[in-house]
Amino acid sequence: MKMIDNEMNVTVPLEIIKASEIEPKKVKWLWYPYIPFGKVTLLQGDPGDGKSKLMLSIAALLSKGEPLPFTETEKYEPMTIIYQTTEDDADDTVVPRFNSADGNGENLIFIKEDEKTLSFGDNRIREAIEKYNAKLLILDPLSFVVV
Repeated sequence: MKMIDNEMNVTVPLEIIKASEIEPKKVKWLWYPYIPFGKVTLLQGDPGDGKSKLMLSIAALLSKGEPLPFTETEKYEPMTIIYQTTEDDADDTVVPRFNSADGNGENLIFIKEDEKTLSFGDNRIREAIEKYNAKLLILDPLSFVVV
């Protein structure tokens, strides 16, 4: 058996699985074919390209149960969205942008970071998703929680 050292110098046995042994699963979509449920989706662009504004516009539609662009015209159940950012303040930028897109403010929530800054493995993220049944977590930018 071949042994491989990983970055923590813990020796683990090499294991493989063949594609023929994997049962493909159907993907559930929040917004087909752009945002799947339960997966990480990255929106990349240069500063000032409108990434935050786009995500807040999507959040506004979801918060009201409105269909997303290029989808069926049927309405959905309004969804809760968690929005975390280090680039903009909620009171003078995020909420005004969300409101200008006519979002339902009851369905956009922020995890307070007064006591401790969030990190990617922070239990408060999971707790907020579960407690408020959030369907979308927006981390703007993602790099602020990756430590």
